[in-house]
Amino acid sequence: MISNRRKLAKFGSRIPVYLFLLAVTVIALFPIVYIFLASFKTNFEIMIGGPHILPQEGWQFHNYKRAWELANFSQYTYNSLYLAFFIVIGCIYTATTAGYVFFQRTYCHYKDYLLHGSFLALYFYRDIESVSSVESC
Repeated sequence: MISNRRKLAKFGSRIPVYLFLLAVTVIALFPIVYIFLASFKTNFEIMIGGPHILPQEGWQFHNYKRAWELANFSQYTYNSLYLAFFIVIGCIYTATTAGYVFFQRTYCHYKDYLLHGSFLALYFYRDIESVSSVESC
C-alpha cells in the first residue's frame, strides 16, 4: 500500500513537467499542422488569412497534383531515390569492410584502441561534413 502512495506522489510531482512538455509539443506542432491544412486551401483563402484553420471554400485536393506537375517533383523524386540508393550501398560496403578489419585485429595496447577510435571518428566526421555541406547550399 505504501508503494502505491509513493508512486502516486511521484507521478503527482511530475504533472507540471508533463504539462510543460505537452504545451511545448503543441506549440512546436501547430505550425506544421497549420501549413498542412493550408495546402488544401485556395490561394485567395491563404492570402486573406482569417481565424479559420480549416478550409472554408472546400478542400482543394488538386493542389497537390498541380504542384507535382508544375514543380517537376517526379524528376526530383527519382534523383533523390537514385542518389540515396548508391549512398546507402556505399555506406553498407564501407561499414562492412571496416567492421571486418576491426574485428579481425587483436588489441594489445591502448594505442590500438586509440587508432580504432580515431578511424571511427573520422568516418562519422565525414558523414557530418557531407550533411552540413548539403544544408549550406
